[in-house]
Amino acid sequence: MESSRETVEKLKDSEAALDEFIRSQLSLSADADIEELYDEERRLRTRVESAASELLRKQNSALKLKKKLKDLNELLPEMQARKKLAAASRNFKEAGRLAKEAAQMTDESE
Repeated sequence: MESSRETVEKLKDSEAALDEFIRSQLSLSADADIEELYDEERRLRTRVESAASELLRKQNSALKLKKKLKDLNELLPEMQARKKLAAASRNFKEAGRLAKEAAQMTDESE
């Protein structure tokens, strides 16, 4: 039979082996968790980059629309003046064309 000292030594060895096994499993689990976090970071980074690109496209589109609106608002008074001049000159065909064009510009600006 084994002596209690041998039994205690075997138990200590088993405990050390079990501790080492648990540490290795925790390390593997931590490595997997870290890799999963890196993957999530990459996915989120891609989404942020995509959102930033979309934002830039929309800002560019908004700037173009603002410029077009500014241009229309600057041209509209000139168009109205030309229409009045054509009407005063009794050039009703030109006045009608200018009135129609002014109406289209007003619709476009809204």
